[in-house]
Formats: sequence, C-alpha cells, structure tokens
Amino acid sequence: MSALAKQEGAISVAGAPRRPAETSYKVYAPCVHKLEGKTARDAEQMARANVMDRGGISGADRPGGGNAAHSRLLGPLQFVRRIRSSYPWLHRWTGRAFLIASLIVGCSALAMSWKMSIGGANETAATTLYGAFFLIALARACRYVRRREFVLHREWMIRAYAIGLAVATIRPIVGGFFRAALARGQQPNAHEFFGTAFWIGFTLHLIAAEAWSNYTRPAMQASTA
Repeated sequence: MSALAKQEGAISVAGAPRRPAETSYKVYAPCVHKLEGKTARDAEQMARANVMDRGGISGADRPGGGNAAHSRLLGPLQFVRRIRSSYPWLHRWTGRAFLIASLIVGCSALAMSWKMSIGGANETAATTLYGAFFLIALARACRYVRRREFVLHREWMIRAYAIGLAVATIRPIVGGFFRAALARGQQPNAHEFFGTAFWIGFTLHLIAAEAWSNYTRPAMQASTA
C-alpha cells in the first residue's frame, strides 16, 4: 500500500464519528461516579448512625452498651417509694449498680463523641456539654445521699436519669428530620441535623426533669421532715 493510501486511511479513521456507546460513556461516566461516591458516603453515614442502636449517648458508649442497658433498667427502681421504704438495702445496692454503670456510660460517651461524631462540631458540643452535666449530676447525687440530704439527692438523680434516657428521644427526632427531608423531595443528610437533634433531645429531657423536681419538691420535703 502506498504512503498516500496509508495517510488517507489514517485521516478517515481519525475523522470518523464516535460510536454512540463511547459518546454516552464519556458524557454519563462523571455523573455515575459522582452518584456512586454520594451513595457510598450516605451508606457510611447510615452505618455510623446505626451505632446509636447499641445504646448510649451518640453511640458513644459502644464499648459499654450493656452498661447503658443496666443504667436504664436500674434507674426507675430508684424512684419507687415502696422499695425505698420497705427494702432500703435493695434501694442502696441498685443505686450503687446504677451509679457504676452510669459512670462507665458517661465517661465512654465523652471519649467517643470526639471520634464518632456524625453531626460534626454541633453534635460533639451537645454530647460534651450534657455528658459532663450527666457526670456532675451523678457526683452531686452521690454527695447528697452521703450527707443524708435525700431531697437534693433525689433531684440530682432525676436529672442524671433524664439525661441518660435522652437518647431514646433523640432517635425519633432524627427520624422526624429524615421524614421531613424526604417529604420535601430532598436526600436526607445526617450530618446536617444530627447535632440539632441532640440539642433538642437533651434539652427537652432536662426541662422535663426540672419541671418534675419542682412539682414534687414540696411533697418530698414534707415526707422527710
């Protein structure tokens, strides 16, 4: 084949139109890769969010999930008047078990919230503030019972238990944010509302604890007088 023929063949190949499959791939491939990346990030967020189901503040007590369960189960026993009056030994021992389990939960929550934060700095701030308050409430409850100031002991136990139980309220709040985003036709992004959900849940529980303490304080003071 002559050099001229080879040159014409090369020009015809180079100038030939691209095949439809090749054109479609070059057009849609970047979109597909972007969508796959977003799907992977969403799957990672959901996997991290599922850690909450193991119990604890922001899933932070993952190493002590059993302690979170014990804390929630033993907490209500501290407020049963019949147990306090008829079985004081049971009240004391369940109280000690509750205190130990809650201390493990609170310390692990503070440590892990800096490493497993889904909502970023907003969530970390909420878990740090209320996690510290949770430990302070436990310490003050222990202090007042040793000084036999039972009214103050009860009020700080109510605050501690309310904060520890807040995760049960945070979960449906997070679900509400998910449903609201889907109702608006948007893709839910846990990073945007997890922190807000934690602030709402913890604050609502603390308000409820203060309201109940103020409501029952006169009766408790009369019964211990």
